[in-house]
Amino acid sequence: MADYNIITPEFWRNCVNDYIEYKLELQHLENGEKEYRKVLAEKLPERWGGYFVVGNKTRLKIYDWLKTNDIQQPQKRDIRQYISYLKENNASAATIRKQFYIIRDFFRFLDSESIYPNNVKELEAYKVKGEKIHKREYMTAELFRRLIGVIDPGSAKGARDMAIVSLAFMRGLRIGSIVTLRLKDFIYNKTDDYYQIFVTVKKMRNEPEWMRIPKPAGDAILKYLELLQVDKIELKPHHPLFVSFKPGYKTKGLNVSSVSHIVKGYYRAL
Repeated sequence: MADYNIITPEFWRNCVNDYIEYKLELQHLENGEKEYRKVLAEKLPERWGGYFVVGNKTRLKIYDWLKTNDIQQPQKRDIRQYISYLKENNASAATIRKQFYIIRDFFRFLDSESIYPNNVKELEAYKVKGEKIHKREYMTAELFRRLIGVIDPGSAKGARDMAIVSLAFMRGLRIGSIVTLRLKDFIYNKTDDYYQIFVTVKKMRNEPEWMRIPKPAGDAILKYLELLQVDKIELKPHHPLFVSFKPGYKTKGLNVSSVSHIVKGYYRAL
């Protein structure tokens, strides 16, 4: 391996900033920039604190732990040891899981951008023995292709599900952001042939903004809306974009739980 030393304040800070900028561009900061920086940053503003505090105990962040243990070229074995350190210092399963996925994704980014070649990306998914709750990872292109292969877009319901899955995968939106969309939040610019949505995402500000979406995702939404008209379901601008098809609830929006249930059904069909 090349002679890398990433555990220097300036280099680590630049790596974190590059990673955060990359995630912001993709709209993939699931827990907000603050949460990512709290896990990764070697130095934080005083209002955020430098440690994770539990009672009268403190747990070192990954940078501080690596520096304390004089690890200059961290690899997957070191990240495993850090996870063990968190367990030994009474971190909750949720805290460990969140830190694991952020740290692994951070090192994956460094490797993919040739900033710091490493094998942390090879770490297997984090699991807690006996735990039934599984952390959602970003869907791979292969899994996406398989998933849409079991969805029937010939009906309004199937077209709706296809649109939701396409929007989530192609634009990296969370279900919580998708289910808040209204009909008026979706626009097709026929002149320039592109689609936009007005959506709230968690990044530097929790404010709605116009966002372009990939054409296949926009086409899927448009097809869904066309099939709604075929079924004589008329949506007004203030109505939810993605609606339920239960009797008596034709213009009632889906919620996170119902979308999760729908997607799990398709997963089981794979």
